[in-house]
Amino acid sequence: MMAEEENETPLGKDAKLRRLKRRIRERWLGRSGIHGVGVRAKEDAICVYRSGRGHEESEEEIEGLRQEVKPHKLIVVEEDAPSILEKKDRDRDGWSGKDV
Repeated sequence: MMAEEENETPLGKDAKLRRLKRRIRERWLGRSGIHGVGVRAKEDAICVYRSGRGHEESEEEIEGLRQEVKPHKLIVVEEDAPSILEKKDRDRDGWSGKDV
């Protein structure tokens, strides 16, 4: 009974989401255009970052991922992975990669 009560606390929920994130990252990173996995605890969600180009055929796989994360939500963010050059420039002098 005590373990069930602990899982209901926000801390228990966060830990469960972090474990799920690790499992999703191990199984899905690099598949279906997925290049990043995160947690949005306030939304009780796993967030995957996915390159939208050339991966339209993988919608069935994304639906499978959606079933895997249930009862939590799955948020899919369509964006390209940052390039190595963009990361270097962003890290140097706080440059964001966008001209103002």
